[in-house]
Amino acid sequence: MWSAPAKNMKKINMSISFVYDVSIQDNCENAVFTFLPFYKQNITFSTIKEYSMGTTQPIRNKDELTAFRMYYKDIRPNSRNYCLIVMGLNTALRISDLLRLKWDNVYNFEHHEFRTHFLINEQKTGKSNYVTLNYNATDALKDYFNERNPNDHEFIFTKNTSRYQPISRTQAYRIVKTAAGKTVQDEHISCHSLRKTFGYHAWKNGTPPALLMDVYNHSSYEITQHYLGIEQDERDEIYLKLEL
Repeated sequence: MWSAPAKNMKKINMSISFVYDVSIQDNCENAVFTFLPFYKQNITFSTIKEYSMGTTQPIRNKDELTAFRMYYKDIRPNSRNYCLIVMGLNTALRISDLLRLKWDNVYNFEHHEFRTHFLINEQKTGKSNYVTLNYNATDALKDYFNERNPNDHEFIFTKNTSRYQPISRTQAYRIVKTAAGKTVQDEHISCHSLRKTFGYHAWKNGTPPALLMDVYNHSSYEITQHYLGIEQDERDEIYLKLEL
């Protein structure tokens, strides 16, 4: 907690929910708290930490997930925003890595075809990640590509004002929160929910724990359980399957 006298304390402009989203990634033992100008409030560090350590949730309900994914295709059409959400849900990449993607990462301009895989160096870990593009991801990329007709040096998710500048994490957060606010009941949905939703539904579909641990680079299945919020789901199944 900041201990400076009240008269010397600066008012911090922030959105706690945004701090929560951009700061808490994975299990984040070494979380860095980022303060950005949104609302004027006097907030102690302990208050921020307490809120931030709450859990970003995956989108568990399949109907809500479908509505969320299709929001920028059917309700408020926007190819870039739709592609961002579909890529986030289907690649399990962190938002920081998604926003750094350029078209030549996913498209072979020499052979005029989309790649089936691409290699990325993760910004957070520095590790190489070989990512597979499934049908949904490729289909969303194709629609967006055909609309933009980009060159290989352009970022995929660019600002409306510049083809050579990616959108900010603030804007990505707003894109996700707007869609979630209209389609998902859970309020704890953020950019990181895209990554968690991938793993949650992979687990529900029977993906072996060892593979999920590898995808998220976790050292134990217990960490993956906690990360994906599936501990309670497994406990619930005990009760629901047992009728004495």
